[in-house]
Amino acid sequence: MGSSEIDFSVNVAGKPRGVEVKGWTPDTWDDALESAMKRINKKKLTAADLDNVEKIDRMLRQLNDIKTATGQPAFLGVTDAMSASTRSKLSRVLAKNGLGETKVLELGEGAIKEAAAGTIGEKLGIARP
Repeated sequence: MGSSEIDFSVNVAGKPRGVEVKGWTPDTWDDALESAMKRINKKKLTAADLDNVEKIDRMLRQLNDIKTATGQPAFLGVTDAMSASTRSKLSRVLAKNGLGETKVLELGEGAIKEAAAGTIGEKLGIARP
Protein backbone atom coordinates (compact mmCIF):
# COMPACT_ATOMS: atom_id res chain seq x y z
CA MET A 1 0.00 0.00 0.00
CA GLY A 2 1.41 3.31 -0.94
CA SER A 3 5.17 2.87 -1.20
CA SER A 4 5.22 0.13 1.46
CA GLU A 5 4.98 -3.61 1.22
CA ILE A 6 2.57 -4.82 3.87
CA ASP A 7 1.76 -8.28 5.15
CA PHE A 8 -2.00 -8.53 4.55
CA SER A 9 -4.98 -6.71 3.12
CA VAL A 10 -8.43 -7.38 4.60
CA ASN A 11 -11.93 -6.01 4.20
CA VAL A 12 -13.72 -5.03 7.39
CA ALA A 13 -17.35 -4.00 7.03
CA GLY A 14 -16.72 -3.54 3.31
CA LYS A 15 -13.73 -1.22 3.83
CA PRO A 16 -10.15 -2.14 2.93
CA ARG A 17 -7.70 -2.42 5.82
CA GLY A 18 -4.02 -3.26 6.00
CA VAL A 19 -2.39 -5.60 8.50
CA GLU A 20 1.30 -5.35 9.33
CA VAL A 21 2.75 -8.08 11.56
CA LYS A 22 6.07 -7.46 13.31
CA GLY A 23 7.77 -10.66 14.42
CA TRP A 24 10.05 -8.84 16.82
CA THR A 25 11.02 -10.43 20.12
CA PRO A 26 10.02 -8.69 23.35
CA ASP A 27 13.66 -7.56 23.72
CA THR A 28 13.67 -6.06 20.21
CA TRP A 29 10.46 -4.18 20.98
CA ASP A 30 11.90 -2.96 24.30
CA ASP A 31 15.10 -1.69 22.67
CA ALA A 32 13.38 -0.09 19.69
CA LEU A 33 10.70 1.65 21.73
CA GLU A 34 13.13 2.80 24.41
CA SER A 35 15.19 4.46 21.66
CA ALA A 36 12.04 5.96 20.12
CA MET A 37 11.08 7.39 23.52
CA LYS A 38 14.55 8.94 23.83
CA ARG A 39 13.97 10.65 20.50
CA ILE A 40 10.52 11.86 21.55
CA ASN A 41 12.04 13.25 24.76
CA LYS A 42 14.86 14.86 22.76
CA LYS A 43 17.60 12.91 24.49
CA LYS A 44 20.93 12.11 22.87
CA LEU A 45 20.79 8.97 20.72
CA THR A 46 23.65 6.48 20.52
CA ALA A 47 24.53 4.57 17.37
CA ALA A 48 22.51 1.63 18.70
CA ASP A 49 19.56 3.97 19.34
CA LEU A 50 19.74 5.20 15.73
CA ASP A 51 19.60 1.61 14.47
CA ASN A 52 16.63 0.94 16.73
CA VAL A 53 14.66 4.01 15.67
CA GLU A 54 15.26 3.07 12.04
CA LYS A 55 13.17 -0.07 12.72
CA ILE A 56 10.45 2.05 14.30
CA ASP A 57 10.54 4.56 11.44
CA ARG A 58 10.14 1.77 8.87
CA MET A 59 7.13 0.44 10.80
CA LEU A 60 5.63 3.93 11.11
CA ARG A 61 5.98 4.45 7.33
CA GLN A 62 4.18 1.17 6.70
CA LEU A 63 1.35 2.02 9.09
CA ASN A 64 1.03 5.53 7.66
CA ASP A 65 0.96 4.18 4.10
CA ILE A 66 -1.82 1.79 5.12
CA LYS A 67 -3.80 4.64 6.69
CA THR A 68 -3.28 6.88 3.65
CA ALA A 69 -4.13 4.18 1.10
CA THR A 70 -7.25 2.90 2.85
CA GLY A 71 -8.47 5.92 4.79
CA GLN A 72 -8.72 3.54 7.75
CA PRO A 73 -6.44 2.86 10.73
CA ALA A 74 -3.98 0.02 10.21
CA PHE A 75 -3.88 -3.22 12.14
CA LEU A 76 -0.49 -3.96 13.77
CA GLY A 77 0.30 -7.49 14.92
CA VAL A 78 2.77 -7.71 17.82
CA THR A 79 3.93 -10.42 20.20
CA ASP A 80 1.61 -11.23 23.07
CA ALA A 81 4.75 -11.46 25.23
CA MET A 82 5.13 -7.66 25.11
CA SER A 83 5.14 -6.15 28.60
CA ALA A 84 2.55 -3.58 29.67
CA SER A 85 5.30 -0.97 29.90
CA THR A 86 6.45 -1.67 26.35
CA ARG A 87 2.85 -1.67 25.11
CA SER A 88 2.41 1.76 26.72
CA LYS A 89 5.52 3.04 24.92
CA LEU A 90 4.18 1.67 21.64
CA SER A 91 0.90 3.50 22.17
CA ARG A 92 2.75 6.74 22.88
CA VAL A 93 5.01 6.41 19.82
CA LEU A 94 2.01 5.67 17.61
CA ALA A 95 0.06 8.63 18.99
CA LYS A 96 3.02 11.03 18.63
CA ASN A 97 3.21 10.05 14.96
CA GLY A 98 -0.46 10.50 14.12
CA LEU A 99 -1.17 6.78 14.28
CA GLY A 100 -2.94 6.57 17.63
CA GLU A 101 -5.95 4.87 16.04
CA THR A 102 -3.84 1.90 14.92
CA LYS A 103 -5.44 -1.33 16.11
CA VAL A 104 -2.78 -3.34 17.93
CA LEU A 105 -3.34 -7.10 17.79
CA GLU A 106 -1.47 -9.27 20.27
CA LEU A 107 -0.46 -12.52 18.58
CA GLY A 108 1.09 -15.69 19.92
CA GLU A 109 4.44 -16.87 18.63
CA GLY A 110 2.78 -19.49 16.43
CA ALA A 111 0.57 -16.93 14.70
CA ILE A 112 3.56 -14.65 14.10
CA LYS A 113 5.50 -17.52 12.52
CA GLU A 114 2.48 -18.32 10.35
CA ALA A 115 2.29 -14.66 9.30
CA ALA A 116 5.99 -14.66 8.43
CA ALA A 117 5.53 -17.82 6.37
CA GLY A 118 2.49 -16.35 4.68
CA THR A 119 0.20 -19.11 5.94
CA ILE A 120 -1.80 -17.31 8.65
CA GLY A 121 -3.97 -15.67 6.02
CA GLU A 122 -4.87 -19.01 4.54
CA LYS A 123 -6.12 -20.20 7.92
CA LEU A 124 -8.07 -16.97 8.44
CA GLY A 125 -9.29 -16.70 4.84
CA ILE A 126 -7.20 -13.55 4.27
CA ALA A 127 -5.55 -13.06 0.89
CA ARG A 128 -2.02 -11.64 0.73
CA PRO A 129 -1.87 -8.35 -1.20
